[in-house]
Amino acid sequence: GLGILGKIITDPDITEIMINGYDTIFVEKAGKLMRLDEHFKDNEDLIRIVQKFVSAMDRSIDASNPIVDARLDDGSRVHVVFPPVALSGATVTIRRFSKNPMTIEKLLEYKSITPEVAAFLKDVVERLNIKDITSFNKILQYVLETEGKEFSANNVLNYLKTEHHEIANDTLYNYLEALCSTFIMNKVYRYDIQGKSVLKTLNKYYASDLGVKKIKTNNKELNYSNALENIVYNDLLAKGYEVYIGKTKKGEVDFVATRNKDLKYIQVCYTLSSEETGEREFGAYDAINDAYSKYVISLDEEDYSRNGIKHINIFDFLMNDEF
Repeated sequence: GLGILGKIITDPDITEIMINGYDTIFVEKAGKLMRLDEHFKDNEDLIRIVQKFVSAMDRSIDASNPIVDARLDDGSRVHVVFPPVALSGATVTIRRFSKNPMTIEKLLEYKSITPEVAAFLKDVVERLNIKDITSFNKILQYVLETEGKEFSANNVLNYLKTEHHEIANDTLYNYLEALCSTFIMNKVYRYDIQGKSVLKTLNKYYASDLGVKKIKTNNKELNYSNALENIVYNDLLAKGYEVYIGKTKKGEVDFVATRNKDLKYIQVCYTLSSEETGEREFGAYDAINDAYSKYVISLDEEDYSRNGIKHINIFDFLMNDEF
């Protein structure tokens, strides 16, 4: 048999298993992480049982092939690392999916959200008649983690399949509309600069509040370039602009901002300190021949303006109500 591993993986209340060497086993149960008193006899016992476990998935693992990623029949994710890559004998993580859908009440019980957030989510879910809270939550997480990138419904649907949450195309778009109508996300259309027309395909999404993104996503490190884009987009809206993604024959411009009869083109980046970045950001305007104002916004305090394209420090941009 599989010894203690067999006992753990048959417990329906355990959603995650983490083994780090023969004597260290953590499990997540009812939303709480706990260390088990039980453990394997020794490293040899651990390696024997894990090899048997992996072979049941038609895979093999040893010193010459020390890393295995696989899935169990129920969709659980399995990641195994053996020596010499693993330093403590062997490490195993198994991420399981609960058969019972997560509810707002459960999230509150597990202290995963505050009562204020629960009230907000409940209002959104009830007002918009959202049936599948888990899929809605996963769509929100996906959109937040891919914000600023061209949106593809197929990519989202494929992502949900890997998470064992298949939904219809119409449901996906209904949930996206719900995210926008409740001001959690903003949908940004593309603008064909040459054709002077708004395009309805390959739009992007930006968060209305970066705090929501920080709380909801799994990414521990903030992507500063994307965050700055999001900040500039939100500030342009606050300044009264209609904002689009600019499409050119050679690529795109981050934003086309229009207000009354005024139009501005805006590129956003973290820093222009490298020549390659400068060429990319300023070069985005090579395909635009009109006389409207063109800007590059970054964190740099040094002025990198060139060829009639104005560089602005982001703090100066944010503080300039006349922009």
